[in-house]
Amino acid sequence: VQSRLIGAGLQQVMSCNLISPEQMEWLDPDPFGREQIVEVINPGSQDHSLLRPSLLPGLLQIVRYNCDRQEHSLALFEMGQSHLRTE
Repeated sequence: VQSRLIGAGLQQVMSCNLISPEQMEWLDPDPFGREQIVEVINPGSQDHSLLRPSLLPGLLQIVRYNCDRQEHSLALFEMGQSHLRTE
């Protein structure tokens, strides 16, 4: 899948596994129950206090960064892990 996406002209990006509570709110409606979100015990900052339950917050942050710099033509994808608490 990765090689086909790159072959189709998309650029692969990698975002951090750690997100902020603000980025968590970007997932609206929140498809994950609060009890499934994994919080970091001693985060370096509030911006990195949750493990991402989805790739979407990181991708949205990348899009926002590029749009703030007047780069509106984006074709990108990310392959990575998401994290949810399970029993």
